[in-house]
Amino acid sequence: MKMLFIESLWLDQNKEVGVTNSEHYLWNTWKQYAGEENFKLFSFDEYLDKHGEPGDKACLELVEEWKPDAVFLDWHIGSDKNPTPDTLREIHNKIPVIEIWWDHLWNAHIIVGEMIQYWVNLNVVVDTSAFFKQVNEPDKYLFLWTPQDKNLYYPGDKYIDAGFYGRVKKCDREKIIEGLKAEIPGFVHAGGRKEHPFSRDEYAKAYCNTAMVVNFSSSKSGMPQLVGRTIEATLAGCLLLEEKNPETAGMFEPGKEYVEWENYEDLKNKIKYYTEHRDERKAIADAGCARATKYYNSNVWWDTVMRAL
Repeated sequence: MKMLFIESLWLDQNKEVGVTNSEHYLWNTWKQYAGEENFKLFSFDEYLDKHGEPGDKACLELVEEWKPDAVFLDWHIGSDKNPTPDTLREIHNKIPVIEIWWDHLWNAHIIVGEMIQYWVNLNVVVDTSAFFKQVNEPDKYLFLWTPQDKNLYYPGDKYIDAGFYGRVKKCDREKIIEGLKAEIPGFVHAGGRKEHPFSRDEYAKAYCNTAMVVNFSSSKSGMPQLVGRTIEATLAGCLLLEEKNPETAGMFEPGKEYVEWENYEDLKNKIKYYTEHRDERKAIADAGCARATKYYNSNVWWDTVMRAL
């Protein structure tokens, strides 16, 4: 099956930040699933940067020439670097359109999603299931997780006891991480593409080499959010220490496949406990890795999308 991805090339459509995470979340996993010959990318931000004009005409020409079986769209909220409604309608008249939503806990995303539903066959949401009661056609929505490149995340040598890899300028993260760095010997914090840039490979390698990975689920919306770190950590064989939330608890069994925490003291004490009880830590990490590897790998993700389409 030939898939044309209509997505931004750069993270937040900002050339200075670098290539979007979709490169390994979606493009690489699709190539692994369907073959490189069945992948093409058209990026409206890159086209405008190169040619100084919108890419609608060129995008439609590519659809006509390459004749994809479907389009995978990533609509960028609040940007003019998206296909116009006329372009989207013309594509939809020929082939199915799949849209992915990364932050559907925000009302603005739900509203925009509803606005373009005339030209979308399937919506894939990867961060929350709470939106179902807010949309007009819930049968057109599929709640999944963030797919991960199998070549990046796998169990490695766990020479780092505990760490957090990601941005801290969000909710109460910074206070918690600074506290852990002060009270947990050897606790590591790195990454956050807008704070302390990590290469893709460096970021993944950190997970492969870390025994316990902290994760947050709180968001500025006030609702818990499933994030890619959940699957990254479990595929890499880490003990996932995740802020308590219903989404992760619906995918993994708390206490047996990952460990929940509710506040700073709870998290700190659990890191100390599992540092001292390594066999127990490894048993939970191995169970989480086994579930992620079997049920939440990228081939299962794409199989599920294709069946729903």
